[in-house]
Order: sequence, then C-alpha cells, then structure tokens
Amino acid sequence: MTDFLIKSTIAMAVLLALYHLLFEREKMHRFNRFYLMGVLVFSLTLPLIAIPLYVEAVTEPQPMVMEQQLEFREQQMPGTDAQSAPALPAKKSFELKAEKPQVNLLPYIGWAFYILVTAFLALRFGRNIVRFYRLKRNNTIVNYKDTSLVLLYDDVLPYTFLGTIYMSRGDYENRDITPELFTHELAHVKQFHSIDILFIEMLKTIFWFNPLLYFYKKAIQLNHEFLADEKVINTTANTVYYQQLLLEKASVGQTFSIASNLNFSLTKKRFIMMTKTTNQTKGLLLKIAVLPVSVGLLYFLSTETVVLAKTNDFIPPTGIILPENTTEDFAATSAIPEDTIEQRLPIAPVTKVNPTDTEARKNEYYKGVRIIIEDAQKGKYVDLPYERLTAEDRQYYLPQAPEKRKGVGVSDVDYDYSLNKLYNEQGGIFFLDDNKVSRDEILKHKKEDFATYAAKSTGMTVVDGKLKGNNFSYFYTYEYFNKYLKHSNDHYPDKSLKITITEKPLDVWLGHDFNSKEKDGLKNDLERLEAREKKENEATFYPTVEEIKKRQRSFYPRFPQGSDKFDEYLANNIKLDDKLKDRQLSINFTVNTDGTLSKPMILGEKDEEIISEITKVIENSSIWIPAQDNGKPYKVGVSVNYPQKPSK
Repeated sequence: MTDFLIKSTIAMAVLLALYHLLFEREKMHRFNRFYLMGVLVFSLTLPLIAIPLYVEAVTEPQPMVMEQQLEFREQQMPGTDAQSAPALPAKKSFELKAEKPQVNLLPYIGWAFYILVTAFLALRFGRNIVRFYRLKRNNTIVNYKDTSLVLLYDDVLPYTFLGTIYMSRGDYENRDITPELFTHELAHVKQFHSIDILFIEMLKTIFWFNPLLYFYKKAIQLNHEFLADEKVINTTANTVYYQQLLLEKASVGQTFSIASNLNFSLTKKRFIMMTKTTNQTKGLLLKIAVLPVSVGLLYFLSTETVVLAKTNDFIPPTGIILPENTTEDFAATSAIPEDTIEQRLPIAPVTKVNPTDTEARKNEYYKGVRIIIEDAQKGKYVDLPYERLTAEDRQYYLPQAPEKRKGVGVSDVDYDYSLNKLYNEQGGIFFLDDNKVSRDEILKHKKEDFATYAAKSTGMTVVDGKLKGNNFSYFYTYEYFNKYLKHSNDHYPDKSLKITITEKPLDVWLGHDFNSKEKDGLKNDLERLEAREKKENEATFYPTVEEIKKRQRSFYPRFPQGSDKFDEYLANNIKLDDKLKDRQLSINFTVNTDGTLSKPMILGEKDEEIISEITKVIENSSIWIPAQDNGKPYKVGVSVNYPQKPSK
C-alpha cells in the first residue's frame, strides 16, 4: 500500500506540474480536460504496472572467508543410545513459561482513524448528492432546451449538477437571466462536466490525505469554466459584453462543491483566456511533450531490473534444510532434524509426493506472494510476483512449501513413549492445547481425543551414563487443532518474501538477539549457548498461530541443488575410501551470510589426513542459500553425515 501511494503521488505531482507549466495558459481546453482526467487514471494505475528489464552482468566470484567463530548447539532427541554419547557438562534446566505475544496497536489505530475520516467524508458526499435531488423534488421544474430548470426560492446565481440547472425563481420570472448565462450553464450540462467533478470528489473521499487532489479539483473546475466561456464567446461574438455581465453577476453567495458555479474562480485568468489564441503547431508540440514524460514515469516507477550475472567460477546449486552444528568440545551425539523449525510445531507425518505434487503445493503456498531476491554473489536483483519468477529462480532460491497440516491423531508409539517410558525414566513437561498441565490431566483424555502431537527436548546432557534434560510433550485436541492450527501453514503468511545473500560474510548468528553489552558479558561459548536456551525456554513454542507464522518466515540454509546433490558432491570429491571403510563421520560447518562454507569440523576425528581432506572439500563447495529470518541473512551451523549410509 505504501509503495502504491508513493508512486501514484509522484506521478500526480510531476504531471500536475507539467500542466501548470505548459498547458494551463494555452487555449486548448478540450485537450486540457482529458489530460487532467487521464493523468489521474494514469497515476493510480501506474503502481499496478510491473515491467521487468533483464540485464546481464559479469561478476567475479567472491573468495571464501574462514570464520573465527562457530555457533554451538547441542540437542539430543529421546531414544539416542546413551553409551555412544560422550559426557557433556551439566546444563541448567529452564522451565517453560507461557508468555502472551505483544501486539502493536499503532497500525490498528491508524486504520481506525482512516476508516472514520473516510466514512465521514463519504456520508457528506452522499448527503450533497441527495440534497440536489431534494431540491429538484421540492421545487418547480421547467423544461428548457433538452434540460431541466429547477426554480428555487433562494436568491442564487445559476449552477449546474448533472443534467439540471438550478436558478432563482425571481430571476427566471423577471427575465433577469440573459441568453449568455443560459448558454454558459447549458455548456456545463451538454459537456457533462459534473461527471468530472464527481470523479475527483470520489478520489478525495478515498485519498483525502493526498493534498494534490485538491489542486487537481481546482484545475478541473477552472478548465470547465474556460470551456463554458469559450462556448458563450463563440455563440455571441461579444467578449466585452460577456465580461461585463460576469462582473455584474459576481457574488460571494453560496456555492456547492460538486456543482458547476457561474462565478467559480472569477479571476484575471478567465478574462485573459477569453481573448487568447494558441496556434495549432504550438499546441501539437505541447501535446507531444506529454509522451516522453509519461514514458519516463513508466520507466522509473514501473520497471523492475532483473540482473542475470555470469561468474567464471560458480557451480549453480539448489535446496536442503539442514540443522545447526555442535561444537568440538561440547558435541551432541545426534544432529538436529532436517526440519528443525517445523519440528517445533504440531505436524502430521509427511507423506512422499511426486515432483508434480510438490510443485503444485509450492505454487499454492506462494501464490500471490511478491518475491524479493538480493543476491550480491551473483549480482542479481529480482522483485516480482511468484507467478512471474522463472522456474530456475523458484527452484534455486525458494524453500519447499510445508505440507498442509492434518489432524491424523497420535500414534500408539508416541502416546505410550511420552506418557509412560519417557516420563518414568526422565520425567516430562506436558502441554494440552498450549496450556501447561500435569500428566494426570493428559490421562483424563482418551488417545483418540488428540488430533496431533509434538515433542521437543532441550539442554540434553549425559550424566552418569544417563540422558538428562527437559522433555516437552504437546497434545492438541481436535477442537483446538481445527480452530487454530489446521490452516496455519496453508499459505505463506506475508505478502512478500525476501531472500538476501551478502557479498561478504557477516558475523550475525541465527536466533541471536543479544545486544553488544550482553555479548561482552558472556565469557565463553557455553554461556552464550545457555543464555540462548534460556531465552527460548522462557517462551511457549506454540502459543498462537502468529508464532507459527513467525517461524514460517525463517528457514535454515540449504544447498540449492538439493541434499542428494550435496551428498554426491562429497562422495565425488572426498578420496578416503580406504580410511573410511565401515565408518560414518559427522561433519559440522558454518554456512555464512554470503553462502560460503567455513570452519569445518569432524566430530571426534583425530586423523590429520581425514581432517585436511574434508576441510578442503567443504571449503571448496559452491554457494549455499544462507539461513534467512524475515529477509535478513544469518550464519548458522550445519551438520551432515558422510557417507550418507555406512558402507558394508
């Protein structure tokens, strides 16, 4: 909406200035009338026009930068073999506390004020129109030269609205209305000037905050008087007499904003215009001047530059969502699942779909969304609706659409594990429809009462050979699920989605909102991790649909060609078949804001040859799509297994 208002206002201002500069003082009134009306329509239509301009540029690939800092995160899901997990330092447990989301009331107050003012102006506009029909109904009507005269008891000068002329009964009966005045008002009627005024009044009612519309109305009404004056002069051929007549009738009496009034703007401009002439050649040249200005506005306000860059050293990649990595000192025994963000939401089991179904779901999910891409690595900028993106850009930049949520119930395994085995062995924290409850409260319901289930574990450590930490179980009834969650990810939650890839890596971590003072106070990486976990655990992960939508706006890094292609890249370039026989490595690395990979680490590996080989392959990988959060790129840790399946 803001973009529409800015562009339309710029166009209105430029074209109104052009009118006052070139056309207002020239006797080309018919052209001026259609110019003023046309530029209003053009200005309001211009922001809706989008013309892509494709340009090609050659850019040099950016060097990959080694980062000095790596994000630490441990997460161990229930069921991991405790014997294979290295001992981790004990962590503080943080109890989950529900927190109401903050609501920004300013937009609602602004919209409420706009609606109130618009409603008031609309009522006034309607009342003014109704007033004319009441006058027509309550007073004498006389037919006159294909129009109607409404004779009023008030002492007023003639004025016109639509096909009717309103005048004083006394002036009509005493023959005080001269033929020149009748001709003037008939010109307003036959040239349908009231249509122009109703149009500009309607725009003023909707866009009452735009001061340019008031200047447009004044210019339109003055042009109407020029046209009516011209008709009288051409009919009577007595300019001086007509001017004297207007001066005699000049009055400061009552006028009406949506009527054509005889003495509107009775200024020196009207008198000068009655005697002025404009030759045809000059008029034609002035009219032609509108064309380059209109084309210029169309170019600057409606074109969208799409830069297609060529790089000498670029391997075109496409998408996988991978988790954050762990640290060498505090290594977790399992990686965060691939759909980390969605795992924290109640999700039905994902079913396999063929590529056609996947593409159809993606088209449905992003339908009508404006996609903004700022790719400094490729020198590319795109700002287009999803439907107008190329198939390559859709596949390369956009993450796959999440499956629609379905209330398929809770499996026996999840139900028994959460309420019995997990609770008896480690304890658990239970939520029912986003309210923290006891285990006994969950048991009051039947398993069939629940539409879906989700689980989350935080702060997992191994103490005395046993896994300890916080285990959260979320149960959702069908009533709650159908009301709040069922349609929460049917469509992307915003009107636009922005993806940014920086030219150089930035030291910004996904999920961190610590200010500089807080960062300085955190002595080591373990304290940073615990502080972040505390921030996470102090808020409910599923309080409202807005929280779900907030998470939909963020996604983790991915290799644009897909996870299979990245596995293939590793397999083709890591030449360690003999050393890695019957082994599987857990490889961690950072995906920077420019898409480069840095600081690779192989958990628990001491062999220098293996470390050196894998480090080289990871750092030479082609560009990834970095993690995004509301259009901002963040660097984040990623963990992958190599080989994907242990060799036999």
